[in-house]
Amino acid sequence: MVLVEFLKKAGVTMTEELQAFLLRSLKLVKYEKGDFFCEQGHVCQQLGFLVEGQAALRYLTDDNEFTRWVGLQFTFVTAFDSFINEVPNQYSISFLSDSTMEVFSKTEFDRLSNDFPEMRKFIYKALAHEVVKYQHLTDLLITTKGKERYLKFQERYPQMVNEVPQKYIASILGMNPRHLSRIRRQLVKGSK
Repeated sequence: MVLVEFLKKAGVTMTEELQAFLLRSLKLVKYEKGDFFCEQGHVCQQLGFLVEGQAALRYLTDDNEFTRWVGLQFTFVTAFDSFINEVPNQYSISFLSDSTMEVFSKTEFDRLSNDFPEMRKFIYKALAHEVVKYQHLTDLLITTKGKERYLKFQERYPQMVNEVPQKYIASILGMNPRHLSRIRRQLVKGSK
């Protein structure tokens, strides 16, 4: 399993018992582009580790769709508030491309965090990383305007800018895709 190797590289002490639990608990699931991992209004009962592909966290209204984040390879994917607090999800998570994930159920994740002390520190760090990421994005949306917002986002998340379609980047940044295209054209002209 890819997650086992990822955890080892992240410094988690991989005991035989922990490795056996992970191999027994994780399910390898393939998704097609457009499939849902969690749907808005439902409690998200699973946590995925994205082995390949792209998963988008989206907020759907009657007449619009807003992308809040896109998970890339080797990231954890869930609706954290829904998953942790067992409340209906405010977002949907769907796939932007054919994707593969290693998936835990909520029950198995709870056992992992309760029964394996070596995982508690990793889980805490992973959740803290998610909180900081969303805080940075919120700060970016509140304190910057178009071009500066894009440049700071590009600096912090170059892989996302290179791999994710521009319309989703524009939505994450709270701007119209045409406005983002204009900004990118200006930057290309300015660098020549």
